Amino acid sequence: MEIYGLTEKEIQQIKYQPTIENITLKELCALYLSDYFERQKITAYVALRSVINNHILKSINPDIKVTDINYSVIHDFRKRLESSELANKNNVISYLKMIFRFANDYYGYRCLPVFRLNKFRTKISDSQKNSYYIYTYKEFKKYIKGVVNPFDLSLYYCLYYFGLRIGEIRGLQWDDIDKGILYIRRAATAAAGKTTIMIDVKSSSSYRYFKIPKFIQKEFELLHTVTLSRIFVFGNPKKNSVYPVSESTIRRHIYSQAKKQGLPYLHPHAWRHSCASFLVNKLNCDIYQVKEWLGHSDIVITSKIYVQLFPERKDSITKKINRINNR
Repeated sequence: MEIYGLTEKEIQQIKYQPTIENITLKELCALYLSDYFERQKITAYVALRSVINNHILKSINPDIKVTDINYSVIHDFRKRLESSELANKNNVISYLKMIFRFANDYYGYRCLPVFRLNKFRTKISDSQKNSYYIYTYKEFKKYIKGVVNPFDLSLYYCLYYFGLRIGEIRGLQWDDIDKGILYIRRAATAAAGKTTIMIDVKSSSSYRYFKIPKFIQKEFELLHTVTLSRIFVFGNPKKNSVYPVSESTIRRHIYSQAKKQGLPYLHPHAWRHSCASFLVNKLNCDIYQVKEWLGHSDIVITSKIYVQLFPERKDSITKKINRINNR
């Protein structure tokens, strides 16, 4: 694997240098990426590499020696970052610190200007405020009222009733629907923000299947007859594209429908929380059923959702205690 023009052999040579004195920032990033690739999922690696390419090595001279990075260099880096239109600038700072923590652990070199770099103060956006808002079943029925397009309706069903992640929705192919069963086998993600690639789902527990309710099966069948996408369930509905629909298109559909019905826009992950609320409050599912349905790797993740989303259940317990003591 070649990183920034450096072969794996050259990266290994840098790795075994006794000190960091002659190593450039570009070489340190390549070394860190090589190590990161062995430990993390491909999606995390792609995201990190994109940040390094587009924001770190474009804001700091890639050929500067690591030991020459001083307060002046970091000050200029922060100014460039502040003037950029990047939404989450603090992520870039976090990644830079990760790289230099690696330098500290591996070479014993502590770059104080980087470690003392403060993050930006951020205001909470409306979308972030709504990331913990959920749709009740009544609100969801209002949300889909008047929707007749099978593409949109199938999309909203997958979000609310199945609680699928955006990547899982984009990765759905027609052969994943077989004899009334929906199989979750892969996810779609963007490599370096451009090319769409297929990857394994988030964890082994994310490999799951659903018996499709009849009204959703009917919508899938209708979508299959009208769409020109022969590979992806949610491909480009107007042409036989070999790529799934983009994440931005899904977000745009979600936003426009919410605006049309006068409901708050839901952050994509909040749809999973809405699904959990539906399973518990409408179907009376227990925590283990919710875990399996949503594909959580750990019951602790599911329990945290319970605590955040269902405080009203404590009230119901209190009512039951009052009821049995008033007999």
